[in-house]
Amino acid sequence: MSAGKDVLLVAATERELCGRDGLVCGVGPVEAAAATARALALDRPEAVLHVGVAGVRGIA
Repeated sequence: MSAGKDVLLVAATERELCGRDGLVCGVGPVEAAAATARALALDRPEAVLHVGVAGVRGIA
């Protein structure tokens, strides 16, 4: 992600980003929090949009 973006798009996996530019934060609250905090400190976006499906590891 380049500096100066207005919105940081965050998802646990590359697949959840659906080809969009954004941050893959990983699975789990600690990994996601660490990756997101790092990106916020570096890029300082105006907003964060976290997308994905919580709690799903496969197709049901």
